[in-house]
Amino acid sequence: MEWKNWSYVLFTERYRLPSCSGIYVIADVNNCVWYVGQATNLKDRWAGRGHHRYPQLIRSNRKLCHHIYWQPVPVDFLDEEERYYIDLFKPELNGCKVKKYLPKTPQVEREIKRLLTVINKPTSLFPIIRSVVAGYYEDNDGISSIVIMITVNDFDILYKSTKKRYSAEVKKAWGNYQTYCGRNEEQYTYKSIPIFTLNNTRFEFIQGLEILEYLWNEPNVRERYVSNTQLFGIEVKALKNLSILNELTLEEEWRYTDYQGKKSLTDAAYINYRKHLLQPVFTLDSNTRTEKEVYQSDALTLESLEVSLEKQPIAAKVDESETIQLDPNIPLLQVGDRVMCMLKDPDKFHYKFGYKWTEIDCAIGTVKRLKQTEIELKLDSGLTVNVPLEEIILNPLNKVDRI
Repeated sequence: MEWKNWSYVLFTERYRLPSCSGIYVIADVNNCVWYVGQATNLKDRWAGRGHHRYPQLIRSNRKLCHHIYWQPVPVDFLDEEERYYIDLFKPELNGCKVKKYLPKTPQVEREIKRLLTVINKPTSLFPIIRSVVAGYYEDNDGISSIVIMITVNDFDILYKSTKKRYSAEVKKAWGNYQTYCGRNEEQYTYKSIPIFTLNNTRFEFIQGLEILEYLWNEPNVRERYVSNTQLFGIEVKALKNLSILNELTLEEEWRYTDYQGKKSLTDAAYINYRKHLLQPVFTLDSNTRTEKEVYQSDALTLESLEVSLEKQPIAAKVDESETIQLDPNIPLLQVGDRVMCMLKDPDKFHYKFGYKWTEIDCAIGTVKRLKQTEIELKLDSGLTVNVPLEEIILNPLNKVDRI
């Protein structure tokens, strides 16, 4: 994720952009890149509400908390650099019509969620396990590649996805990765792997029939090596122990040769080529969660808070055997105060209390009621929520900060 190393400002603080030429990336708290653009003067380009994408982005900002990442680029190289990053990130908004609202979910993200759902749905042919995530690796450009083993039948589903009508962004997300798997190029033909790219994540689909059959026929092996996890909110089966790749002897070459006399490689050759780099996808999940901490630190850097020290503290009544770290701003709040709400652990909150974390995290609202152990907030989105005090970080807003 090269853009994450760039300088950035919050979307609501775009007046802090410098007056230089450069490339900018609009990304949200989930690290989804929505737009890539160029400007001869970054500050002037985003001054006021003149940017043609402003209406779309401002409406979704409360939920998605957009950031503007930028890096200085000489004017003569702007076109070249912009095209490079558009091709790399394939943003949802580049090249599409300007509308008033952002789609709830990017088109490309919707498609990969659909595919993950389909290839993990049991059928009469594959009632136990239809696909399995082998693991993931990260290349030198910071791109995470998730390797998924599927059956031969499901390649037809991938092909239909590449030909979808009215889905230009989905078509652009598909590609082929060609590799010789470390072999001599004069003796072997390259192996072509279908890939689907979403932001900085690449999904690689390979035929894993030998491994899948082994898991089908050996319940004890399946229990030892396979577990359920989630990718983009979709439940998938994944290898929790990659040593299974060393237990099996997989055929890496087809017996036939092509018209040039070159040997052809199987998908197993690619698995063996990558297995020393692969990590269980469960590790990727934990890394994704910690990335939210980067955003969390940004939202708490409002140093101009005007909070009266004369307000009566609200004490959290808890069991003496428990120690709960509460946000220091909580005892200073009063009914009617305007606050920005942050969740300490969005994933835990989502599963424990039933709200979508994007509905509450980075949301602005008004304090409606203060209780011993929880706070009732009326969010600007119209949602009223009761949030346990120990689950949140609250950022009081003064008159200048209120939106």
